[in-house]
Amino acid sequence: MAVTQIAPGSPREYGTFKDCARAPIHGWFQYPAGYSYKLVEAKARQYGLDSGSWALDPFVGCGTTSVALKQMGINSIGIDSHPFVFWVAEVKTYWEYDMVSLEEAIKHLWAKLTSEIDSGGLQKVDTSALPELLHKCYSPENLARLLLIREAISRLDTDSHISDFIRLALTATLRLAAKAGTGWPYIAPTEYHERVKERNALEAFTTQLWRMYSDLRLVITSTNDTGAECELILGDAREYHPTIESESVDLVLTSPPYLNNYDYADRTRLEMYFFGYANTWRDITVNVREKLMMSATTQINRSAFDEECFLDEELTQAAPAV
Repeated sequence: MAVTQIAPGSPREYGTFKDCARAPIHGWFQYPAGYSYKLVEAKARQYGLDSGSWALDPFVGCGTTSVALKQMGINSIGIDSHPFVFWVAEVKTYWEYDMVSLEEAIKHLWAKLTSEIDSGGLQKVDTSALPELLHKCYSPENLARLLLIREAISRLDTDSHISDFIRLALTATLRLAAKAGTGWPYIAPTEYHERVKERNALEAFTTQLWRMYSDLRLVITSTNDTGAECELILGDAREYHPTIESESVDLVLTSPPYLNNYDYADRTRLEMYFFGYANTWRDITVNVREKLMMSATTQINRSAFDEECFLDEELTQAAPAV
């Protein structure tokens, strides 16, 4: 099977997320610490990867490498230890939908939401149990809209892939509809950073959902089912993963956590609070931050990983004296 050819882009933006922010599927979750999908395409061509090749991204994040290679018909393996970002990558790399069923689920959800809102459903939504950060980022009415959408998705009678697809659209909506500054790397729920006008959450969600649906149709049509395998592993790249056989990978391509003081766990605090993955800073530390490689001062002495397990015994014994 031939590799799908995609026109090369300018290398000037290879180290940024700008290309991904505007691209189908890549732009479903804004993760500015990532790199351009065009870098992945360029390296795949440079090293002559084809449909029989395998590439590895040990810090796959939200899936830029995996998505780009799947579009090209190249097999890939991605590893990440951040559970929420890993979920995003899983959703972005699953394209095997029954598109009729997906469209019907979207229309059914829209009908349910508009019916509930028209009948006064927003006034019945209780947002009091949500973390304080969420109340600072949205007006009471918009927060009620978001919660109404979240609960409606949880009640959908459909398969998990379709539910996850729709839930990812809501994930993107959280920042699109916020009144607070939600740029990288931190959320700024202050009066200084507030937007002039808050976007209606239901309208933003609907726009995002149909945009993602259109993206999916476009990509499926343009790639013609390349058949590329895409394996994602939730785990630590520093550990041994038996499913990755020795000498089975043709190219390793990644952007590891740098000592740039970016707190990758805090980057998803808004999303994790909203979906109930965490309720406090400590929750995020225990559930996410301790699992990540150190790249920020907020992680000092908080990593659960023991680097000494890889050191020779003599080096371990000598370390305190060095």
